[in-house]
Order: sequence, then structure tokens, then C-alpha cells
Amino acid sequence: MDVDVEPTPSTSLASIQKPQTEEEDLEIQVVSTSKEDKIAKLVKIHVANHQKFVEAQKSKATQEMMLNLLGLAQKSQKELQKLISKKEVEEYTKGWNPWEEKRVLFPHTANKNKGKNMSSLSMNNRHYNNPQKWKKLANISSAITNFYNSLD
Repeated sequence: MDVDVEPTPSTSLASIQKPQTEEEDLEIQVVSTSKEDKIAKLVKIHVANHQKFVEAQKSKATQEMMLNLLGLAQKSQKELQKLISKKEVEEYTKGWNPWEEKRVLFPHTANKNKGKNMSSLSMNNRHYNNPQKWKKLANISSAITNFYNSLD
């Protein structure tokens, strides 16, 4: 008697987990204890982020992808600046700064409301500052005064 038994799918963690990306591998390796090793690995990550951004820029990648790459570069530069100066960080990427690049590619829209907002009271009182209206009011009041005086 032959019975076909289908093998049950494996439920071990090894078969469920996704393979790690190169970035995750690089981030995991940064856990080392030596400051010099940590700096070297962070520099490697930052330079890789810079190269990916330059390649994406040349290949005319989507704005969302560019924004993600700039975010990664900003994070890596921020971590590096905790250990070395900004000038040293920019030397590794030939003066490239992800924050400046982000400002150029995605400019911040100017705020339309500059200064304080006017209150409704001051908006209603604006006509009091108009000298032409005061002149017209003075003419009307003098006409009314002349009319009243002529009644006597």
C-alpha cells in the first residue's frame, strides 16, 4: 500500500527570515568597541551612501528614492560627526553634504504669512488710517453744520 505523504513546510526561523541587505550588514558590523574601527566602518557606510546617491542622481531616480538616500546619508553623517569633525567627514566625500543637497533638490516653500497676523479688531480699524476718508468726513460734517446754522 503506497501512501503519498506531502512533506510539511518548514517553520524554522531560518526559512522565515528575509536575507539581510548590505546596509543592515554594515549597520550590524558597527557595533565594534574600538573607536577607530567604528569611525572606519561609519566612513565606509557614509561613502557608500554618497556613491549610491550620485549613481541615483545620474540615473534620474525618483524623488522619493533620492529623499530616502539623502536620509540615509544624513543619518550616517550625524553618527560620524559624533566621533569626528564635520570638515573631516566632508573630506571623505569630497565636500559633499547631504543637508545642502537636500536643500537644493527639495527647497523649502516660503512661508506666506510673514510677521504677525493682524487681529480682526485691527483689520476693522484700518479705515481710520485713511486720510482721504477723514477729509470726506470733515466735508460732510461742515455741510451738516452749515445746514443746521441756516435753520435758525
